[in-house]
Parts: sequence; structure tokens; C-alpha cells
Amino acid sequence: MTGLNGESDLNGESDLNGEETHPGEAADYARHATSFVSVVQRDDYAVTDEEAIIAAGRAAYLRTWPDQTAEDAESRVPGLAEALYEIAHADGWSALDDTLGIHPMGSAINVSAPDAPIDLSRSNPEEPELLHEDYIRVEGETIYSEINRYF
Repeated sequence: MTGLNGESDLNGESDLNGEETHPGEAADYARHATSFVSVVQRDDYAVTDEEAIIAAGRAAYLRTWPDQTAEDAESRVPGLAEALYEIAHADGWSALDDTLGIHPMGSAINVSAPDAPIDLSRSNPEEPELLHEDYIRVEGETIYSEINRYF
């Protein structure tokens, strides 16, 4: 685990497969965990002004990459999906709650106690893909849930 100074408390130990881990890697935490929790959250929003969201996404892009130009932002953020990503990348997904043109309608949160953490070993970070159902399905006891309605 990582201490206050950013160094690993695990001193370069090896992971479950015998490979050396780097300080702060997920394998460090999984190997030394006493239990796990999995938080799955869904937030639904009403899109009322797509152009306003795209503008907010471009502004977020420019905050993240201040050396880029407005033309770069237009090229990098051509539509809604890219705008949502840039807003979340710059300010976190909760920033959508304060973004013009999109309004929170509700959320559902489920916290479970799985036997093991999510296995992302099948995913390839070089080939982004949509979240597969297996990544959000949790085998284990539900220990907390809530539904929020904002309308």
C-alpha cells in the first residue's frame, strides 16, 4: 500500500503470478486486502442543450490542455460523447451535475461485498471498448443500496 510519502509499503514484492509489482499497483492492494467492496453507480441525465454540453466539453479540454487552441478543442471535441469525457476528465463525473444543458434525473447505487476484485486482465488498455456486462456485474452480498430521484 502507498504511504503518505507516496512510496509503497510493500517494498517491491511480487504479485499473485510471481511478477514484480510497482508501488501502488492494484495487485499490491488486492494481495494485502482483508476484504473487498464494489460500488456500482448509475446516473441518468436529461440532455436539454447538446451544443451547451459540447461547449462545456471544449472549455474543459482547454483547461486540461492550456497550450491547445480553440481549433484544437473543436477537433478533439466534435460531439456529445467527447464532451462528456472531457468534462469528466477535467473535473470528475460529478461535474455533469453543474453543466449547462444536462440535468440529473436520478441515480442508483449498489454496494456489494465480492469475494475478489474485478478481473480486468482480459481488457486491453490499447483497445478501448464499452464496459462489458461482466465488469459491472458483481457476485457477492449487497451490503447497501439506494435510489435517488431528482425530478
